[in-house]
Amino acid sequence: MKIIGIGDLVLDVYMNEKEIIGITSGMSFANVIYNITRLLKEDKSIEFESIIYGVCGNDIAGNIILKELQESGIQTKYITIKDKKDTRKFYIYLDENSNFVASKKKNYITKKESWYSTSIVKKDIPEELLSRENIYVLGSVSKNFRDIMDMIEEKEGKICLDLGHIAAFRYISLSKLKEMLTRKYYIVNLNERVAKYLLTRFEYNEYKELKQIFLTDMLIITKGKEEIEIFVKDIRYVLKNGNINYTEKDPSGAGDLLFSHYIVANILRENNMKTKKDIKEEIQYFTKQELEEIYNNANKEIYNLVSKLGARIRVDIKKPTEEFVKIENTEEESKEVKEKNINKLKNAIEKLEERVESALLNYNEKAEAGLELLKDLETNKNQKYICIGSGGSSIPSEFTKTIINNTFGVDIQTMFPKEYLETNTEKYMDYLNIICFSYSGSSPEIVQLLNGKYNNAYIVTKANEEDLKISLEEKNIDISKIRIISYNNESSKERGFLSIEGIIVPSLIMYMLVEKKKKEEMIKVFKEQLEKQREKVENYFKENIEGLKKAFKKKNIIDIYYDNYTKPIMCDLESKIVETGIYRCTTHEKKNFSHGRFITLEKYPSDVQIYLKLKKDTRYDDELLKYLSIYSKNLIILEADEENNNGILELLIYSQLFIYEISKLLKKDLSNPDYSEDSMKIYRYNKEII
Repeated sequence: MKIIGIGDLVLDVYMNEKEIIGITSGMSFANVIYNITRLLKEDKSIEFESIIYGVCGNDIAGNIILKELQESGIQTKYITIKDKKDTRKFYIYLDENSNFVASKKKNYITKKESWYSTSIVKKDIPEELLSRENIYVLGSVSKNFRDIMDMIEEKEGKICLDLGHIAAFRYISLSKLKEMLTRKYYIVNLNERVAKYLLTRFEYNEYKELKQIFLTDMLIITKGKEEIEIFVKDIRYVLKNGNINYTEKDPSGAGDLLFSHYIVANILRENNMKTKKDIKEEIQYFTKQELEEIYNNANKEIYNLVSKLGARIRVDIKKPTEEFVKIENTEEESKEVKEKNINKLKNAIEKLEERVESALLNYNEKAEAGLELLKDLETNKNQKYICIGSGGSSIPSEFTKTIINNTFGVDIQTMFPKEYLETNTEKYMDYLNIICFSYSGSSPEIVQLLNGKYNNAYIVTKANEEDLKISLEEKNIDISKIRIISYNNESSKERGFLSIEGIIVPSLIMYMLVEKKKKEEMIKVFKEQLEKQREKVENYFKENIEGLKKAFKKKNIIDIYYDNYTKPIMCDLESKIVETGIYRCTTHEKKNFSHGRFITLEKYPSDVQIYLKLKKDTRYDDELLKYLSIYSKNLIILEADEENNNGILELLIYSQLFIYEISKLLKKDLSNPDYSEDSMKIYRYNKEII
């Protein structure tokens, strides 16, 4: 029998705000394999091999993990060592007494991160690792792990699933979530947060109903250190912990150790059954007394585990080498690496087509919210509309305002959330409709304004509709006036500070509504435009590379010229340019520029002038461009090939590719700006804004 753990390996780094205290191997699936190996060795009744099928980087962290696994008797020959990947690290923050405070993906001191978002474990697990006798431990249901589980199922292998997070399936449809999770398992372990989330999503009333999804004879739900709820076959047991360590130093690995004890108990019971004949069915399953005995034995070990630092019993954290500390704590080296790396923005651009297609295909064209908004726009001319969004969400807000006004001629404007909250809407609140753009749909500023007065509130969001309703109800929002336009995306999550998908997808959803296009037609339009604009921007940079290198030097000043139709693109470019921290930017409405603002260009010339225009030229455009050609250093004209809504969409897509080309030119990931800790305090501010 083989005990096989599958996943990306992680090094746990223990540190306080001044220094690194120690390091050791981590990650739930690997901790479980370590525990099973130790417990079965102590029992000595079963012949087995322990194996990790996974991946780590070719670096110090990876070498430490490999050595610790080998010392524990776990085979490492199926671990892929990647030359161009850093091993994932998890940072355990400690207080002045070296007690656990929090666990993060960023170094406490330098704020460096060594955590790639998408697993790189190969989905083609070797044939020699597939057998119905084997036990497999996994902690993820993302695509490559599901592919691996499919291969295991074909051989009738025993899958142990440990789910501790909901991030991988928060924004996907209910049918897809059910498809992702439903299969036969050996044992399933859920923490209470995950179990409650699934209960809500599937509209179940009791935890035992989760067994419709997790087809297993044993489902464990951990409720902190106090108790567990466990289902064996169809019988529910609640087990209380009478041996809690209230002076715990580090809770890391406690849940993994508990899960390991139940896996080992099942292995030993099955092995014992093989030697007996004519066993009655009821004897094949654990009694409450037996389950309590396993729980008590696990808690005795957990008591000792949490008394020390480290996620594995009998493994102490090790003092890091000087070389490791130097690499971890050298901020300048971190900045140098960032200068060479444009991975986050590159990934956002390369995955854009996939993410757009996934979001549009999952959008329900018959959803009442979108159809109701369209009907109001077409028939009720007395209504007033305000589009609201902040950060990246302010761009689809501006885009929606522009195309709705172009198409329907209604009274519509845009505001930031704080601006709206400070505006007196008392005289027209009975016919006021707000259209809120929010990635989560429940950010504190959106919740605050939803508590106000209005006719209807439409929320354009990536959040699941039912989840969002529950979340808003919990915040005492009257959801009878809330209409949710949800675009669940089943693709991978966008990473990086600059929003690409978060701008394009909601803009396309609203364009599709306004233009009355089917989603398949909209996908085709987008793909054609993306290809066209990609070729257009790449050719422009190739033909003008030398001039652009001079124009886009760091710390240059940029002017953007826009009109009503190109304002959404101005907002997008200005936002991206300013938020990168490498340029300053001033924006000018084209006609307003003639009211004396030209003096700044003559007296204090900017380094780059970006002129936004649709296909049609006006007399004023001609005059202003003549003037700018005299006084500009580097005049860049971003012109659409079409007019009206089509031209605006065209330029919005171009804008994403344009900023990516600048990123390539600078060899810097503009989606990973170097923000100070002081600035992050206001970025993370999540309390009331007025």
